[in-house]
Amino acid sequence: MQGYTRQVSAPEGKINVTINSDDHGPLEVFVNVGKAGSDIAALAEALGRLISLNLRVLSPLSQTDRAKEIAEQLRGIGGSRSVGFGMQQVRSLPDAVARALEMHLEALEAEQKEVDTSASGTDSNTSNNGNEAQVEDTTPPLSLTHLSVTGNLCPKCG
Repeated sequence: MQGYTRQVSAPEGKINVTINSDDHGPLEVFVNVGKAGSDIAALAEALGRLISLNLRVLSPLSQTDRAKEIAEQLRGIGGSRSVGFGMQQVRSLPDAVARALEMHLEALEAEQKEVDTSASGTDSNTSNNGNEAQVEDTTPPLSLTHLSVTGNLCPKCG
């Protein structure tokens, strides 16, 4: 298991988001902000627990895909204040957590590409004397045709 902590500035202050991942992707998220015992610290802890629960629940989506979906849902949630400008603007605690999740997922993807590149480079240089073992993948492909999104939609924009 690997841990990744990112500090993100948000209207509520500096937010520390710790994301622990296993071989399958993000597994748990801890969100810390403000002083222990404060209302905002309680909300941050609750947000982290709910994200962690969602990442652990059995689903047709992979842990990484669920983390991407969580980040997408949290992204852009705004409050009365924001920090930063343009693409770096953070509008709320959930928006900051989404940004940290996105950064973590980008780092995982870059790491995976690096591993894939180095693996393909070493495979071409190795010789197995003509004895090539073939591994057949028997895992059925995932189908997302029956996946539907439910929830409260904005009455103004649908």
